[in-house]
Amino acid sequence: MRTINTIILVVALQFVQVFVHAQGQKEVTPDKFIGSIIIAASKNYVYYPLSEKSKTELTLTGPGDLTVFTRVRMVDTTRLSDPFVLKTVTDGGSVSTNEIVALRPSSKYSFKSSLEGTPTVAAKSVIHIPPGKHKIVFYKAKTGQPVHARYLYKQFNKPVWKDLKPTEKLEQVKLVYEGGKETPNYYRITDKESFSFSISDTARIRILVRDEFTYKMFSENYMRLEVTESGKDPVAYKFLSRRSKNVSYSEVNSLVPSNLHDVYLDLPKATGKRVFTLKAKGLGRSAIIRISTDTNLIPKP
Repeated sequence: MRTINTIILVVALQFVQVFVHAQGQKEVTPDKFIGSIIIAASKNYVYYPLSEKSKTELTLTGPGDLTVFTRVRMVDTTRLSDPFVLKTVTDGGSVSTNEIVALRPSSKYSFKSSLEGTPTVAAKSVIHIPPGKHKIVFYKAKTGQPVHARYLYKQFNKPVWKDLKPTEKLEQVKLVYEGGKETPNYYRITDKESFSFSISDTARIRILVRDEFTYKMFSENYMRLEVTESGKDPVAYKFLSRRSKNVSYSEVNSLVPSNLHDVYLDLPKATGKRVFTLKAKGLGRSAIIRISTDTNLIPKP
């Protein structure tokens, strides 16, 4: 169960380990880091040491793919490095780990300084960054070895969202901002009244959801959103909700909307239709929801 406001689902922090060089990507300098070194071959590359306690932090705007190259500094070049863990914390909540296997010392790369030792070959991890602005913090774990990382980013096209309609009839709700601007339609869901939709082929889905408060509810409140793909077990997400201060219902209503929570689903290519059902879990609970698909899901050349 997840408890952060922005949820990154399925492949949002999926690591893929290979041993090749990146092409056609832009170098990323971390916002916060503990130092830097130069690793040289036919050209120079800037790497940033990783720590178990001090953070290396990047701010990125998605969608896109972040490629992380990690190398271990080896003094004894007759042996392999020890395996270690690359740990990431996204937006202060979502934690992911990737175990990097033992690496051999490189015969082509060296440190361009008096730094003792030889860098290993690079392990490559690819992290999918969902739409919006995100802070990603990196640490090393389960090792005392010096580990250095380099970051490259390929940004995809800006999403163009198209709202989906539920397959069954649901109550439609409009909100209005303090300035008077109305939102597109939301749909009310409960434990019994669900929002179902189907999607074919590769897709990025955005789910916007707000909990609903009665006028007697003033404290923070937990809500659960249950997402079920046909043929699979439900996935439940837990959000900490607060009464919204800048939006209200456009018509007189006995309920108050919460702050906004969003969920992104990146769906790999598959044959046939996928059918999803979303419910607000909890006796007597209700929520309002908008679901959209990205019609511009093509990487930039």
